[in-house]
Amino acid sequence: MKSMNRLRCAGTAILLAMGSVVPVDAQVSLPGQASAIPCEVGSYLMADGTTLDIGPGESGQLRWRRLDGRTGALTLKGDGRWTSTLGWTDRPDGHTVTIYDCGRGGIRFDDVAGRLQPLIQVDTRFQGSGVVLVGRLTLPPGRARVPIVVLIHGAEHESALEDYALQRQFASQGIGVFAYVHVRVSGWMPRCARGPIAVMQVRALTRCERQLTDTQSESV
Repeated sequence: MKSMNRLRCAGTAILLAMGSVVPVDAQVSLPGQASAIPCEVGSYLMADGTTLDIGPGESGQLRWRRLDGRTGALTLKGDGRWTSTLGWTDRPDGHTVTIYDCGRGGIRFDDVAGRLQPLIQVDTRFQGSGVVLVGRLTLPPGRARVPIVVLIHGAEHESALEDYALQRQFASQGIGVFAYVHVRVSGWMPRCARGPIAVMQVRALTRCERQLTDTQSESV
């Protein structure tokens, strides 16, 4: 019961911080970014019942991922047709991906067709202890209550909001995901801020624990 209360408290804090709702394939970029997320990025439900994630790759490329860990880099060959290389190698793996109308017209992975899933995306900014964070909540389609996973961002140079495929993969399986950029923002150029953010997280958890203790005391 106590663990469930913690989850409710964390979920409430996330929902209170949320901004406006936009489709997951909408282009949301931070000020100062060189380019928007490729329009093909998204989670696709395939005709065989599996899901396929298409995410950003190296410059000019995309990357496909399966839930079992298989992945490949995609290079555009024209007319929406992409060829794949195995994992993080340069070796062709024989897979071909065709994406129609930036995903809005569907996708074909080899001979299997698929369609873009209408995931829900919520972008927000929040701060604590002088640290500004940028977050994104990704939810499955519909209005049903779902569990939420919080992806903790480390000190990478890349943005979790762009590069974390798990936010779409979890959502495609009915699990909401909250991801955030774990950096101090100064003119939208990141500087590490692990200490202040850790303090903020501990304070938030402490407040939540106090609220739970007060509630339990009142109910006795």
